[in-house]
Amino acid sequence: MPEAEREIYIAGDAFKKDWLEKIRSCHPTESLFIIASGLFYYFEEKQVLSLIRMLQNHGEIELLFDTVNKSGMTMMQKKHMKTVGHEDAKMFFYVDSAEDLVGTIGGSARVLNEEPFYRYISKKGLKFSTKVSMVISDMFSMVKMIHLKV
Repeated sequence: MPEAEREIYIAGDAFKKDWLEKIRSCHPTESLFIIASGLFYYFEEKQVLSLIRMLQNHGEIELLFDTVNKSGMTMMQKKHMKTVGHEDAKMFFYVDSAEDLVGTIGGSARVLNEEPFYRYISKKGLKFSTKVSMVISDMFSMVKMIHLKV
């Protein structure tokens, strides 16, 4: 994908601070908005917490990521990953409560928003079973978006 205006792609390990230091060397005081879409599921909780804590020491940063709760993780491992042909993928990280998560992170981390994943997605044209799955998922916070100020 080509870089859009105001975008710079940086290859690297998300869990090492090289990429963050590179950004901060060019933009030492700007607020950063980091989107970690589809990333955290595949890592152990201690790795994800370490990454979020690392962000805390590098200026004003907001983090947006998708996650599942424990029930959502079970469903994802049993059904979704098979459906997409990746039943061998190992998945670990889930969040039952964003407030509990920031309590574990510590420091100045706080929840800006915790939203059901499918709430604003149009269901027009979808199969009835898909619509029901989306509603149930939202009702029980099985898949959600979490927005933190770290």
